[in-house]
Amino acid sequence: MKPLNLHKLWPALNRTDWNLKAYTLEKTAICCAFSRMAYWQIPKYELEGHDNLKIMPSRDYLEFVKKKQCRTVKELLQQADFGQNFIIETKSLVLIALDVKGTLFIAIRGTASFHEAYTDLKFRTIGIKGDRSIRYHKGFYEAVTECIDQLVIKLHKFDPDIRIYITGHSLGGAMSAILHTLMSGSNAFEHNKYAQALKGYRSHSCYTFGMPRFGNKEAVNISSPFSFYREGDIVPGLPPRFLGYANSRYEYRIDRKTIISKIFIGGSNKLLWVYNWVRRLNVSNHFIEHYYIDLFHIYKKRK
Repeated sequence: MKPLNLHKLWPALNRTDWNLKAYTLEKTAICCAFSRMAYWQIPKYELEGHDNLKIMPSRDYLEFVKKKQCRTVKELLQQADFGQNFIIETKSLVLIALDVKGTLFIAIRGTASFHEAYTDLKFRTIGIKGDRSIRYHKGFYEAVTECIDQLVIKLHKFDPDIRIYITGHSLGGAMSAILHTLMSGSNAFEHNKYAQALKGYRSHSCYTFGMPRFGNKEAVNISSPFSFYREGDIVPGLPPRFLGYANSRYEYRIDRKTIISKIFIGGSNKLLWVYNWVRRLNVSNHFIEHYYIDLFHIYKKRK
């Protein structure tokens, strides 16, 4: 598996216009790299008491845990000459934020215990105060709101006008998408205490990889992420749409040669959903490293 060399990101970071909201291949590849980096932050508690760590969708992570390496990305970020950065750890997520020349990247991943709890992607939803038509996946929403108080404190150290890009892979992608909507500035969150706490900061864009569906149509339409999936990855087809979940408005399928837009996953018909799910049954297709390799392969071909 190819290593992640942060210094190689600098040319692409410098060429990209981060003010534009439009999706670009360079932004996608860079956000994927930061999503991969989130798996490098391994707290001590994740090295203990988890016998089923093979469910974690990162080969980097599995290798570090196998060697019992309690890792932190702090030194790595300092060596790569990034600006301010911070890390938040809860029982459900690890959040890494780094300032790169006036753009704050927030990368989220689920913890081992969170992946253990949601390997079946429990389908229950929760409505928000003030607008019950907006419904999120209950587990993902509660995992995000668990870190809001800490996030607000950390964000107060940054200029409110800083551009914020949120990214994540797998369950971390779903949590990233929810945080992105809470930081959208939408009037729908007028009575939501978490969105109000974050009100001084806006999410500019969100890029997710191998993300399961995170809410219904009303939730997705608030501020839809750019959602990328590899052919053969089963996770983006869950939970099924016939249970009320909706796809991101911006779906992109990745293969080794290109990225294809507006390819929607699964269907509302139950038999069609089961067929599509079985057809994609290959767990290795979900690993973040495969997303990273495919995207940088496409990026290098187009340079």
